[in-house]
Amino acid sequence: MSFDLEDVAVSFLGFLDELHEESRVSGFGTVLNRWAGRWAHRGCFVKRPEVEGIAEGIDEAGALLVRTRDGEKVRISGGEVNFQ
Repeated sequence: MSFDLEDVAVSFLGFLDELHEESRVSGFGTVLNRWAGRWAHRGCFVKRPEVEGIAEGIDEAGALLVRTRDGEKVRISGGEVNFQ
């Protein structure tokens, strides 16, 4: 299978432009909902030195939401995360 890298880049950037316009007009929640339906790591175990638990999604600010073993919902807004 062959493809033209320029065509791929143009298509991808066009898609990003559509998402940006959608979020500008309707708010980020609409883009977030589209992403949530396709996210492969929902329900995966997440581990960081200071927290571990189950990945539940992201919030409106883009932070990763993790449910810990004691039921607390923790926001992770930066740094490295290991999905297992």
